[in-house]
Amino acid sequence: MSGPPARSTTAAPLVFLIAGEPSGDVLGARLMAALKHQTAGDVGFAGIGGPAMTAEGLQSLFPMDELSLIGIVEVLPHLMGLARRLRQTVAAIRAMRPQAVVTIDAPGFCLRVASRLRGLGTPVIHYVAPSVWAWRPGRARRLAHCGVDHLLALLPFEPPYFTVHGLACSYVGHPILESPPPATPHQPRIAGRPPVLCLLPGSRRSEIRRLLPIFRETLSLLGPGYPGLETVLPTVEPVAQLADDQGQTVLDVAGGAGEPSLTIAERVGPAGTVTCTDAVAEMVAAAESEAQRRGLTNITFRQCVADSLPFESNSFDAVVCRLGVMFFPDPLAALREMLRIAKPGGRVSFAVWGKNELNPFTRIVTGVMSRYVESPPADPDAPNAFRFAESGKLVSICKLAGAGDVHEREFRFQIEAPISASEFWTMRSETSDTLREKLSKLSADQVLRVQQEVREATGEFFPNNQMNFPAQMIIVTGRKPKIVR
Repeated sequence: MSGPPARSTTAAPLVFLIAGEPSGDVLGARLMAALKHQTAGDVGFAGIGGPAMTAEGLQSLFPMDELSLIGIVEVLPHLMGLARRLRQTVAAIRAMRPQAVVTIDAPGFCLRVASRLRGLGTPVIHYVAPSVWAWRPGRARRLAHCGVDHLLALLPFEPPYFTVHGLACSYVGHPILESPPPATPHQPRIAGRPPVLCLLPGSRRSEIRRLLPIFRETLSLLGPGYPGLETVLPTVEPVAQLADDQGQTVLDVAGGAGEPSLTIAERVGPAGTVTCTDAVAEMVAAAESEAQRRGLTNITFRQCVADSLPFESNSFDAVVCRLGVMFFPDPLAALREMLRIAKPGGRVSFAVWGKNELNPFTRIVTGVMSRYVESPPADPDAPNAFRFAESGKLVSICKLAGAGDVHEREFRFQIEAPISASEFWTMRSETSDTLREKLSKLSADQVLRVQQEVREATGEFFPNNQMNFPAQMIIVTGRKPKIVR
């Protein structure tokens, strides 16, 4: 397969940027704006970034959120996906032949890209010097030998830590000094007023999720000694979302065997509560058993159907439904019921499968089975996995149900698990009622042929005998109006 064509020497200079977290996205966006200003717009951009860089014209190679991981616990489950993204990024750079590559912070990913670009002839510039003056000074020497040609430092005293090892380093200033002054002028502290404590949990979702509960506990310890203590939490989107989630009451409709209920229970913390519901009693029992195994005490369980929820109106801060609404007999009635029990201004969120062709996890098995068991043409509005794969379809129903501020976005990800192709077939054939019903119509020999064809067709998605399917979902969110007319 051929890659993107080589760039013409007469084309505008191309800069390939890589940001792996919200703070890097802001830096990247400012850099893009500055380059456009200095070149009168005669510059092109490619790479990986978030909403700020997208607003400046970047079309991200893949979602930046996939790189926003720190620590062995967060990274290990996504290791195969990160390795694939690393290969994809390096291949894109080699095919596009940019005039420069700018990697922004996120050293775990960016410096691996840099090391794989040696010999390409494209200068690699790393933006944000690691804080070697604070911890792990040995990183300065390693950075000088990992394929980076120039380092951009945010603080004026940082360059000597790197130039001593032969790495060119320039001080470019800290973005906070370029930010506009606050709308409210600074007010000097008044003697006798309580102190103000600024909380800085970072910008990666994983570190925010880990640090916010610790900060909350610390504040509870400081309270008795500092009556009236004021706290300030500067926010980027992940901080605002996760801080907002702490202490919330959440209802999960059609929660199945426990997800995402169990993960949400961990996220809302001890002050929050989660109610997990499902129409199938066995699913509810399985979810409750898993919650007990994890030691979660802020979650309750209820067997019920989506269009008749046994809860008082205005009871929950948020209502979620992952991969359930596609199978509801009457989605409109169910959505109206979810909005009824949400508090005014409360959020409702849905995740549904995207296009069938973008989801080989389900498409391949269905395609093989269609050669053995004839199925009538599917009714696009009948309950099925891809009922809301068409963009805008679920959005329309949400609005009709009465939700406001409705938004839709595409979410691409990897379905990864340490299972083999044989184990994948066992899982699919044992957990899908539809598949089991179709297999029951076949002879033993036909079942073996189906199994073999599925294994052959899915082979590319089991590198090193580990499952790794690309997938696409559609995420739809909305809010219950604060004033119900």
